[in-house]
Amino acid sequence: MRRIVILGGGFAGLHAFKVAARGLRHQIAAGLVEIKLVSRDEYHTYHGWAGEVLSGELDISATLSPLYPMLCESFVLGEAMKVDLELASVEAQTPKGRTSLTFDHLVIATGSRDPLERVPGATEHAYRVKYTKDLQACRRRIDLLTEPKSVVILGGGLAAVESAAALAERYGPGVVSIVAGSSFPLSCLVNYFPRLVDHAHKVLNRQGVSVLPAVYAERVEKDRVYLSDGSVLLSDLTVFTTGITFDRIDGLEILPGNALGQLSVDAWQRVEGYDNVWAAGDIALSRHPGGKSFCPSDALWAMRQGDVLGENIARSIKSRRLRRFTFKGMGQAAGMGRRESISQLYGLQFTGRIAWLLRVSFFAWHMPYRGHGLRVFSYLLGVGQSPRCGDLRPPASEINDDLTQKSDCNRGDGERTHRQAIR
Repeated sequence: MRRIVILGGGFAGLHAFKVAARGLRHQIAAGLVEIKLVSRDEYHTYHGWAGEVLSGELDISATLSPLYPMLCESFVLGEAMKVDLELASVEAQTPKGRTSLTFDHLVIATGSRDPLERVPGATEHAYRVKYTKDLQACRRRIDLLTEPKSVVILGGGLAAVESAAALAERYGPGVVSIVAGSSFPLSCLVNYFPRLVDHAHKVLNRQGVSVLPAVYAERVEKDRVYLSDGSVLLSDLTVFTTGITFDRIDGLEILPGNALGQLSVDAWQRVEGYDNVWAAGDIALSRHPGGKSFCPSDALWAMRQGDVLGENIARSIKSRRLRRFTFKGMGQAAGMGRRESISQLYGLQFTGRIAWLLRVSFFAWHMPYRGHGLRVFSYLLGVGQSPRCGDLRPPASEINDDLTQKSDCNRGDGERTHRQAIR
């Protein structure tokens, strides 16, 4: 029995699972290969819809895809606490206690997190939008704020601009402020996509969003933000969107990487120096194909890296030649309010409704459940009711049962769902 353990249920981990399971489907059916995916959340969160959730256009349930119906017995609800590379084992904390998973191949796809500790008080008082529970907490706070006097967005990237536009649409002009931490929002894109930056600034100005350039937050309190120039912003809601950092699981500190915690990988997504340890997504420090820079940390790159990684694990088990990671990028986008967006596709710049249509169609297509993605897309076009995924959620008792227990995934609709997931 060859065992594959995947740590993380985000874009990279889920894509690695699907491609590996498809490539090894005959070996899995014969009992020669087993795959386990460990995730601390029951859901995959499609955070591309964060803007629509913040504005109230989409219910947060629309961003969630339950993992159990896709993974069945391969799913382990828990958090990896320790990895022993010599013994080839992972110790995970599950709702029923600690369990140990042995592996022949280990996939590290644990993603990144917001570095709240860099700004004193942000951990206690700032809200985030990247992950399921963070977005839920932020949405609950937003729903309670019917008439806020001030909302402060910390950050100057696409996530900050998207959050600011969404909340300005919800609360009206004169409420939202961006503390960019740079000369202006999206300054990192101005040399490459000036049209997008210009359009974003025009939309923010039209929405009444205030931009505070060249200052950054020094401290966050419950109702105010202290800035580097000595000024103070009162804030009913502070949203943190600046920077990323990485946590290494105990036992993985010996793996090569950078000071932030990313893992150095080769052109085949293997951690450098290891034949059976792989990494993809934000946690992977992967060289850009054909260039001297590194791949960006975003969902599209994570999906493509996960695809190559999953295929290469299958190829490795079948003693076939590995395939290099050759993806050189496709585009990026940010919502700017209802039916308004900025997008670039293969270097071509789009704004307004065309950009919005490109963005929502791409996001809907890449949701884990195509049917759910189609319902989200239709709703955003004005067709149908607000989509929810609650009917797909399995009972908690099923998720928490013994890892080898037979379940509804082995019969009926569950079996069809699992087969569809690995196609």
